[in-house]
Amino acid sequence: MKERDETRGGLGGVAPIHLNIDSRILHGFRWIPTEDLLHHEKVRTERSKALMDYLDSGNVNVSPAILAIVCCSRTNTIIDGHHRATVLGEMGFSMSPVLFLDYGHYDILVSPEEGNTITKNDVIEAAQTGRVFEPKSTAHVVKAGDGSLHPIVSLSPNCSLGHGPTGGNLTGGWSYQPKMKRSPSRALEEEEK
Repeated sequence: MKERDETRGGLGGVAPIHLNIDSRILHGFRWIPTEDLLHHEKVRTERSKALMDYLDSGNVNVSPAILAIVCCSRTNTIIDGHHRATVLGEMGFSMSPVLFLDYGHYDILVSPEEGNTITKNDVIEAAQTGRVFEPKSTAHVVKAGDGSLHPIVSLSPNCSLGHGPTGGNLTGGWSYQPKMKRSPSRALEEEEK
């Protein structure tokens, strides 16, 4: 079935965010178990370490923040945010902030580069089989209504890592805050150091 540009989206054709994208692309923001996320790419150790150092920096005046991980709503395949998902897992967070998308939508591209031969099916297969690509093999973008391309991460809400009296606690940039704490085993490991 061919979709028509004049009928883009169920909300007047524009998603309720800062980009003019088809609202059918967005399938919602949820906190899900970190272990349920499926990687399709390896991560660079030095980038993961830098992100972990940032999140662990204890500036009491500024709460560190990350962008939500972008995933396929049908498969939990990470589209953008492999480093964020890896670091949250390594830091002992049982839940991760995730923006779900309709990965099959024609306005989502694996890469803006014409020479890239990786398909969406390749990405899903890599995640499901565990035969993952090298880091940064994909560069997912979303096409706006005017035809311009934007990094897929530009759709993600910001989520902060709080330092309240109950310890580390991720809170969403949206109106609700799940109760998230580091797993007890991770907290004990850190105390022993």
